[in-house]
Amino acid sequence: MNSVHVRRIAGEDRMRIRFTYCHNDLGKARIFNLDRLQSEDLGTTLARLQANVIKYLAPKKRKKLKKLASNPASNMETIPQTDDINVALENEIPVKLHCNGKELESTLSNAEAWAEGHQLNIGQEGLTIELNPPCVTVLKLPESIMVGFPIYPKFTTEFAENENCLFTWYTSDSVSNQEGTPSSSKDKLKEEWMEVHQGYSYSPQIEDLGCQIKVKCIPQNNSKDRQGEPTEAVSKRTVEAGPGSCPFEVRHLYTTNHCGPASFRVMSYNILADLYADSDFSRDQLYPYCPPYALNIDYRKQLLMKEIKGM
Repeated sequence: MNSVHVRRIAGEDRMRIRFTYCHNDLGKARIFNLDRLQSEDLGTTLARLQANVIKYLAPKKRKKLKKLASNPASNMETIPQTDDINVALENEIPVKLHCNGKELESTLSNAEAWAEGHQLNIGQEGLTIELNPPCVTVLKLPESIMVGFPIYPKFTTEFAENENCLFTWYTSDSVSNQEGTPSSSKDKLKEEWMEVHQGYSYSPQIEDLGCQIKVKCIPQNNSKDRQGEPTEAVSKRTVEAGPGSCPFEVRHLYTTNHCGPASFRVMSYNILADLYADSDFSRDQLYPYCPPYALNIDYRKQLLMKEIKGM
């Protein structure tokens, strides 16, 4: 059974409801999100939820009826008006909230009604409520991604333990115009992702040159007995060639082995703060000899991380 993810924190005014719904006859599944007051009565919230679902389905229903009416073998003479379609969908897709098979009173507050284990029924589909499940709130990849240089996603979570999150990396040769969105439907049809690694970081290989990178994160709680909804991020740019041989790679020849149990290494650097590198003044006046991409923190961070890991 599918689920409804509800974020409801005691003491906060608002709560969030997120679920995926698919009508059997009217197209693909869609994610719905609602932001409501915890003090609002359940009946008002369910009415808004139903209205959002019908607003999405009504045009699809009308398109289907129009196609049916154009068929000479059909007995349909006229296409129903929009209001009639909406009423038909309201009757077809009632929205109720149940606890142990019993419908909850519409006068209950959202804070009382949306509880763990309760069931949201949308038409014939039942969705179990998960209260405050682990979730990913931010997941981003660096703008600059280079062969041989490790990349790490920037991410934040809620109700999860970051160290327990599961990461899977993929590559593809399709190009997207923004994170997670193909540049055209044609590109989307061609999009094929191949799993290449599991773990928090990934170092692109030479065969990844010119490809996009995607990372999927599955959040987990502290005891690893509860997982949240997977979240994905796609690189805005394709993998590029690195800067070639770096001076620190020569120094790495002296640190090929890990330190023993009674020793450690110390490294100290004066690193230019991003605050002083990412400005028109720094690019035009302080460092005009340095190409802008090399002042970008995403580019610099990858070089720094590779050097630190090799010490």
